Amino acid sequence: MYQIAYIGRWETLPETAAAICDHDTPKLEALLQGGLDLDVPIQLSEYIKLMPLEIAVFRNDVPMIHFLLEHGADPSLAEEQPLLLTAARCCGPEVVALFAGQAAKLSLKQKERAFQEVRWGKRPENIQVLEQAGITVDKFGSEAFRAAVSDGQAELAKLLLEKGADINYHKPDMVFPYASTPVTEAA
Repeated sequence: MYQIAYIGRWETLPETAAAICDHDTPKLEALLQGGLDLDVPIQLSEYIKLMPLEIAVFRNDVPMIHFLLEHGADPSLAEEQPLLLTAARCCGPEVVALFAGQAAKLSLKQKERAFQEVRWGKRPENIQVLEQAGITVDKFGSEAFRAAVSDGQAELAKLLLEKGADINYHKPDMVFPYASTPVTEAA
């Protein structure tokens, strides 16, 4: 059984995806010699396709991530979302730092999402790397702060507040359509 983060679970996978998940580098080297292009997505099911590097990031397989990068996988290609965001949710600071260069190309909404990814993945250790990449809590972390307060994630909420999240943040979204503040959510 193969599990790729929150994306899905499969009994079997295409050859390349299985080799990545099995950490079968000899198989991958043979496939590369046979013409495997690491910049072509792999169809996992009718509606799901992922880049080889994306699979390794979703699985937090640090040695495989390095193997694929060393063999020419393009980190700017991803089917789901930029790899920086996936790494913020699924991996530790070492991997997030590998993709920190993508920060400049992210939209404002994607920068806000970076802190939501940290929250969903329970990876507060990645906040420092995001801040070093220019995605700062004071500018982009208030939405995640309100959500952390609402979900009772006290430690994360405290950390985000200490790093400058707006305690009066009150923009509406799908979860908070009435634009409640973090204080209202805490109450």
